[in-house]
Amino acid sequence: MGAKPIIDIMLGLQNFNSIHEIIKVLEALNYNYIAEYDKIIPERRFLRKIQNNISTHHLHIVETDSPFWKRHLFFRDYLRNNEATRDAYYKLKVALSKKTWKDGNEYANAKSDFIRKIENINNSL
Repeated sequence: MGAKPIIDIMLGLQNFNSIHEIIKVLEALNYNYIAEYDKIIPERRFLRKIQNNISTHHLHIVETDSPFWKRHLFFRDYLRNNEATRDAYYKLKVALSKKTWKDGNEYANAKSDFIRKIENINNSL
């Protein structure tokens, strides 16, 4: 599947007890912790790596029993197992990539309706 040229990683932890120490280690590896996103999605910690003023990596740290973790794994697995849906998602991403966005959040929000429909399949199971 096509994707933006950013490596997206979701790291699962049993709990956030040591999250501050983990963030310090990642900051030493040139990841930038974006603390203001904690208020938007409290069950996730978000870091990114920037090289030459371009985001190269997004790192989402999540507790493995959180709804965030479960939703994202369900969506990933659903795309892996449903070729038509995977192709439709790819076509949506290509169409959206041709638009001009204020920031990456606008692009992500534009995909939300599609993603929520897939997540609702999981809720109905």
